[in-house]
Amino acid sequence: MNKRISKVLVPALATVVALGALAGGTPAAAARSTRLVACCQPDVRVSTFGDNIYGTDGTNQVKVVKIAAGKSQIVHFQVENDGAPQDQPTVQAGAGAGVFHVTYTNEFDVNVTSDMESGYVPGTYYPTAWFGFRMNIKIAKSAKHGKHHDFLINASSGATPSLVDAVIVRATVK
Repeated sequence: MNKRISKVLVPALATVVALGALAGGTPAAAARSTRLVACCQPDVRVSTFGDNIYGTDGTNQVKVVKIAAGKSQIVHFQVENDGAPQDQPTVQAGAGAGVFHVTYTNEFDVNVTSDMESGYVPGTYYPTAWFGFRMNIKIAKSAKHGKHHDFLINASSGATPSLVDAVIVRATVK
């Protein structure tokens, strides 16, 4: 039986993504493993939310974070190459609006907000490699309870731009 590598992501989050074992030797198992490892398939996730779930608009991958007016919250997210060859995907993330403000930083604590909003290529992703990002969402003191804003985060393959994954971080004023 072939085992896919399990790895620990951002240690501060103590998030573990166990890619598990794939059964071998049957056509059904081969078909399952082919679907799991598409060419250059990017995978966007918030902590473990959205891991190995793919979609182009984030509608099936909405992570809700509740933040009090006048406060901020840091949300960690990762982009992983779930494909076989290396790739240089473009990562794009939504801007703030109205009472919702956002700043994006990469895993080296460099502000990449303007790059993320226009399309950012953080480097080469080898198979199973990932890059970590933080979004600091700040809610203005004037924000009303229940108001929300969706931040769409998507990654598209550099080699095959039609391969896209997206999640939505929905910031809600509590």
